[in-house]
Amino acid sequence: NNCEVDQGLLDVATNNIPWEIFSSTKSVISILTGIAYDQHKLALDDPIGMFLPTGPGWGDAAHRAITIRDLLTETAGIHESILTEFASTATDPNIAQEALAQPLTHMPGTYFEYTQRVPDLLAYVVQRAVGEDLQAFAQRYLFSPIGIPSDGYVWLRDRSGNTYGYANLFISPPQFAKLGLLMENDGNWNGQQILSTNYIAQLRRPTSTNG
Repeated sequence: NNCEVDQGLLDVATNNIPWEIFSSTKSVISILTGIAYDQHKLALDDPIGMFLPTGPGWGDAAHRAITIRDLLTETAGIHESILTEFASTATDPNIAQEALAQPLTHMPGTYFEYTQRVPDLLAYVVQRAVGEDLQAFAQRYLFSPIGIPSDGYVWLRDRSGNTYGYANLFISPPQFAKLGLLMENDGNWNGQQILSTNYIAQLRRPTSTNG
């Protein structure tokens, strides 16, 4: 019934500590993508080139044709390099350009491969689509409405100021639980629809590349 059912002896000490939630950060990026989708700032089958800058470092035609859906479903086809991606946290010059610099090893949309740079790229694309800093957008349309204050989390950025999408969101357990409750309640928070049931239904539907 959306209630806390138990407590631990260390809750008093740990409940106010922002913990690294690692790849659960990817799910937060998906929620923010859904909010942008609900606001008609983007469509899931839009090519990411619609939102990227032009010029050197911003992808060739094949990379720019990758869709937002490809990024969401980890089927962008971009070369996977998990260990080096993790090792460079907070020292990356520009995570979006690093993703676009990776070769395409599969046709986008055809092959599931878990990777870190793809959610990073998605975070950047959503930021461009909504026209404001991703963390400011998150605070306005996701965190504040469900009672997560701006000082309730820490979210790392690269050296260009881009928010990491694959991990590096630090949030306390009670605040993190609110995100879980939001999804459990089909995007509704105390009568306010934060995320549409249409988008959530698509999230829950298996894909041909990852059943």
